[in-house]
Amino acid sequence: MLKYITIMIGLAVFGANASCEGSTELGAVNFDKNSSYFDATGTATLKQLLETQQTSADTGNGYLLLEFEFNRNAGDDALQKYNMWLAERRIERVKSYLTNAGFGAVMVSRIRTAVDTESRALALKWCKATDEEQGQMLADASVAVHRL
Repeated sequence: MLKYITIMIGLAVFGANASCEGSTELGAVNFDKNSSYFDATGTATLKQLLETQQTSADTGNGYLLLEFEFNRNAGDDALQKYNMWLAERRIERVKSYLTNAGFGAVMVSRIRTAVDTESRALALKWCKATDEEQGQMLADASVAVHRL
């Protein structure tokens, strides 16, 4: 439970400041049209990510960026609202899967709406955090846990 709280606090506090320059692409999770469920290929990608995270010493110095893109200018207001809701559901589905499987690193999500293409893939990127950013994530998580 504490790990889950730490991850969520990291998302809430650190997410707005995530720059992730020079990230490492770890693959993508694809979704069917109008669905927030990923297929067997997506499951395999996430399992590979979990195996890599468990064997890599580098995972303590960074965070996983879950990035989803959609064209916010396509369609009317109702479609845009639906697309945002679906993007959030897809991200939450992947976060839940990873959290339930014991993923130990901080996860940050980002929805990019200034794109011209339509994609139903959630990109997985490993972002190295500077010592200052890592310290801030740990401090923010510590403060939040003490408030509970």
